[in-house]
Amino acid sequence: MEGLTVQKLFRDTCEQFADYDRLVWREYISGTTKRGNYVFLKYKETGEVVTYFGSGLRELGLQTQDTMAAACQGLVCVPVYDSYGPAECQMIIAHSEMKVIICSYDVLGFIAEARAAYRLPLLKFVIVIDDPLRTDQSVPSGATHKFSEIVALGRTKPLPDAEITPDMLFTIVYTSGTTGQPKGAMFTHGYFKDEESSKAAIDEDHFFRTGDVGMWVFGVYRNDDDSTFKISLDSLKIIDRRKNIFKLSQCEFICAERVDDVFSEYCPFIKLIMVYEPSTASALVAFTVPDWDLLLDKEREGVEE
Repeated sequence: MEGLTVQKLFRDTCEQFADYDRLVWREYISGTTKRGNYVFLKYKETGEVVTYFGSGLRELGLQTQDTMAAACQGLVCVPVYDSYGPAECQMIIAHSEMKVIICSYDVLGFIAEARAAYRLPLLKFVIVIDDPLRTDQSVPSGATHKFSEIVALGRTKPLPDAEITPDMLFTIVYTSGTTGQPKGAMFTHGYFKDEESSKAAIDEDHFFRTGDVGMWVFGVYRNDDDSTFKISLDSLKIIDRRKNIFKLSQCEFICAERVDDVFSEYCPFIKLIMVYEPSTASALVAFTVPDWDLLLDKEREGVEE
């Protein structure tokens, strides 16, 4: 896989599976907020949109290795989760020297606050994703362009992909800042499919060496034919984790110790707390043991809150 880049991987996939469906969504029924039929976009069509959008960004003056979006034009993508909180997101935008932001309508106010707090002199463009439910389809306040406008601009002047090498920066992924300010991990195009690192992480039985502690869970099942029972290997249950950082359904990373510390420090009524993370949910579940003595004392004092 020497010389492989994310750009080449994407283009090869679009060529090999050109007529296969790549993206799917349901469009809104005209004049309503209800979803209608499914719409499919094939790999070939997806590749064309990527070309047009990347070309449109280049027309705006962006250059290879600028921090923003299109991998095929050599631009560096920096994901920003608004669930991190305003301060952390504003710090990421400023620290990465971001020049373009692509966002939905609902976070335009948030971006305006970030610009007011940090000034962000390098941030030149805010591209908002089109919303078919909006009656006013003009470019909203706080944005410079709509996504469809950039695609249309690139369609008039499509450019070839930029020259990308494996050692060039592909993305910067920032932590959620649970133990301080967010820190950016830098990944190059050649980082993908690092065989040496894969061999070190995956054993001969194809298990991922996470260092977690687990146990096999066996299930007992009744045979319908002869009413006998059988025991079979059912699943692997995680008992303890090497790193107590887990991910929720919306890809938000949580540090359990940090949550425990915050509640213990700022809520004196909590004596003990245990945080549980259902990986299919978007929020944590906390089990708490209240400090009954303190609560009763406050009740006697007539404190309402």
